[in-house]
Amino acid sequence: MTATPEMAEYCLRVIGQQISDPDAPSVPLPVIPKEDSACFVTLTTLPHDRLRGCIGSLRPGDLKKDMRRLAIAAAFQDSRFPKVKEEELPTLRCCFSLLHTFEPCSAWNDWEIGKHGLIAEYGDYSATYLPSVAEEQGWNHRETLVSLMEKAGFEGAVTDQMLKKLRITRYQVSKAFKDYKDIDTL
Repeated sequence: MTATPEMAEYCLRVIGQQISDPDAPSVPLPVIPKEDSACFVTLTTLPHDRLRGCIGSLRPGDLKKDMRRLAIAAAFQDSRFPKVKEEELPTLRCCFSLLHTFEPCSAWNDWEIGKHGLIAEYGDYSATYLPSVAEEQGWNHRETLVSLMEKAGFEGAVTDQMLKKLRITRYQVSKAFKDYKDIDTL
């Protein structure tokens, strides 16, 4: 399955409607396959593409429900950011990502920066990064995994021995973008 700009546009329309008229009838869905898929909604602000919200699900689910739910969560419930306000809408960009090809890694560095997203697990600790994160941050394999463990709440040192004990799943994404300023008025 491939992400489309219409999927990203739908997410932006849902966000705009939640701000302007949350009681209005639902935004019409784009044509989407009936397959279940894991997905993420990432919001950034232009012109510098600064992260504004990112929420997703690693479990395949009903895209028709998840697209709406995750768009609202990314805009209004990501605890790292204040709720998106109406005046921000013209600067908002949505990246809609469909996750696929989940594979266990044979070693802690058995993945490609920029190609694979990661789920790192160690005991009760678990966190994920989409493929773009390590590349955008300029991290190598080790730095990415150290950051993932910090994100998961692990406070100890990430040693070579620990790296060997990490359970790492890699995945790929199909992603599509849409800028709010490029959609027809709601």
